[in-house]
This record gives sequence, C-alpha cells and structure tokens, in this order.
Amino acid sequence: MLPYEVAVEYFIRPLRGILVHKLSNEGYSQTAIARVLGLSQPMVYKILRDDVAKYYEELSEAGFNSSEVDVYVNTLLNSLLNREIDKYNALFTTLVNKVLSSARLCRIHLRKDLELPPSCSVCISVFTPAMHPLITEYENYLKILLKDPRAVELVPEVGMNIAYSTPAPASTSDVIGLPGRIVKLNDKAEAVGTPCFGGSKHTATILIKASRYNKSLRACASIRYMDKYVEKLKALGFAVAESGPHKRLSEVIEAVEAIFKENPSVTAIADRGGLGIEPVIYVFAKDLAELIEILQLLP
Repeated sequence: MLPYEVAVEYFIRPLRGILVHKLSNEGYSQTAIARVLGLSQPMVYKILRDDVAKYYEELSEAGFNSSEVDVYVNTLLNSLLNREIDKYNALFTTLVNKVLSSARLCRIHLRKDLELPPSCSVCISVFTPAMHPLITEYENYLKILLKDPRAVELVPEVGMNIAYSTPAPASTSDVIGLPGRIVKLNDKAEAVGTPCFGGSKHTATILIKASRYNKSLRACASIRYMDKYVEKLKALGFAVAESGPHKRLSEVIEAVEAIFKENPSVTAIADRGGLGIEPVIYVFAKDLAELIEILQLLP
C-alpha cells in the first residue's frame, strides 16, 4: 500500500467530504460542487447523504482533532469561495505532503500493510522537499515566531501571513509566503501550509508595491490591528502611515502604492479595512531577522 493511498483514504477523502458539505451550506448546487472539486455529481450526492459528523469522526480516528480540521477546511474553503483554484490545489498538496512527512499516518499504514517494516521512514525522507535557501531561512524564522506563546495575539481573524522576497521582486513568484495562513489554533499560532514561492498573493503584492519605492524592504507581515501596536511601532521609531477605510480589497493595494510613492521611508501601514475587509497592520523590514524581532516586541 503506497503512502498516497493511505493519505487519500484517511486524510484527503474525509477532508474533501467536509468541504462538500461546507460548499453546500454556502449555496453551491451539487453540479457546481462536482465541478469545483473534480468529483462526479452522483459522488457529491452520496457524500451529502452522509452526516458531516461522519467525516470529522474518521479524521479524529486518524489522529486529527476537530479544531485542526476546521482550520484546514476553512482555509481551503476560502480559496474555493474566492475562486483561487491554483491556491486551493497548492494548499491541499502541501497539506498532504506535510501530513505524510510528519509521519502522522504511519500508525495506520503499519496496521494496513503488514509487510511494511516498523523502521520504515520513506515518507519522512521522500515528502520532505529539498529547500531553496530562502525557504529554509523563512521556515527557521517562522519556527522562532510560532514558538513564542504571545504570537497568537498578533493573528487577525482572517489569519496572518508573512512575505519574504528575493531582491527587486517582479511578481508574487519572487515572494515566499504561506499558501494558507498563520491562524489561531488551540490558543496558539499555527501555520497552515508549507512556505513556497508564490504561496502568498495579497501580502506578497503589498510587499512588491513597497519594494518598488524602497528596495531595502524585503519582508512584510500582516498582523492584527490594535491601537497599542500602532503606538508601540511609533515608539520603536517606525514611520507609520494610515489608510482606509476601503470599499473593496483592490483599494488596499492602491492605497499602499500611493503611500510609498509619496513617502518611501514608511515602515508600517495601519489599514482600517472596510466593508468585509478586516483592519490590519502591515509591518515592513529589510529581512526576516528584523521582522520577527519587531513582531516579538509588540504583544
């Protein structure tokens, strides 16, 4: 039995089952759900006949608690609702690889395949990718932040992302980010997805706009908007600009570009959000070391 067969049966299938129910609750027809998820309409019908609790129970038996599952499902669902199918595919793929490389399904695999030696470490070696040096750097600093118990206080309701670019990024493909986000999970900050080039869209675009006018800026984080964070950033010597409220998300990007065009020395933007847009603070730095150090000073 191949590792991916185990992943399909005990992780992908029940997770997708919950997604089918979530999309149905959002008003999607069975035909639309089938088209979005690449399933047949009869299969969607069959899944919807089951209680969604069945799929949560299956994932629980495989070792995934309901809070963790909800984080995965909601992040995937958000990509689907925004019609970001490439992001959905990237995120689901990195989730599967992360689950396999962490050996979380080994117990089931050993139980199902009696010929498999207990010392098997194929998933750990095969599904842990060879890292680009910048991705390795990103992961190392991300771990430092997530180990800080206060990091959860920085996470907005929509989740937090950190973008890290190559010098003079031309597109989001030159920027490392999380295809999911940093979210709140069991009173801790938890990263969803594996860092990769092109993993972030919004925060990466914000960083690209800033770097056009200040080439020294290569790192950016989108954190929870709190007045005390704004005041602390100012006390630390940050040049804090304000923007918003906005009518649509695209206006956030336009506002960031206008701010940096007028004043390239800006190092943080307190954005008030708008209709359906959560207020956040964008914090900029020359590298990840500086950015993480700043973030740890705020809570």
